[in-house]
Amino acid sequence: MELSRREKRAIRLQICHILDEHCGNCDFINQPAKGLTVAEWNKVRNDLQRYCNTECLIGKKMQELNNRLLVPKEESKSKGIGTKNDLTPEVYMQEKHRGLKDWQVMVKYNMSSSALYSRKRKWREQGLLIKYRQGVEV
Repeated sequence: MELSRREKRAIRLQICHILDEHCGNCDFINQPAKGLTVAEWNKVRNDLQRYCNTECLIGKKMQELNNRLLVPKEESKSKGIGTKNDLTPEVYMQEKHRGLKDWQVMVKYNMSSSALYSRKRKWREQGLLIKYRQGVEV
């Protein structure tokens, strides 16, 4: 089931609240790490992450919240949502000829505006994309 934007925001805020209230005051995480070498600190950090993901009830709750935010690939494919990798210059031009605006292309291919515009700039530099405005090639 797809969550609304408001529901996703509420879940993200809940995760932030948990991080602030519980993880920031966690005795296990806040163990003294002074005097450790970089290699020792990396091992400690990995152990902390393993503890949070497998043993900590709060960590498990955060994983549950995170999983609610994720849309399974099968579900997104069935709704006609493409991926960033599906968008090629040819596909982009077909979408524009069909009358889609850039924001609609971004939604359809699940990408940010900066990702789309940087691709378009790269495609233009490579000569793979012509400018297209209101049904007229420029």
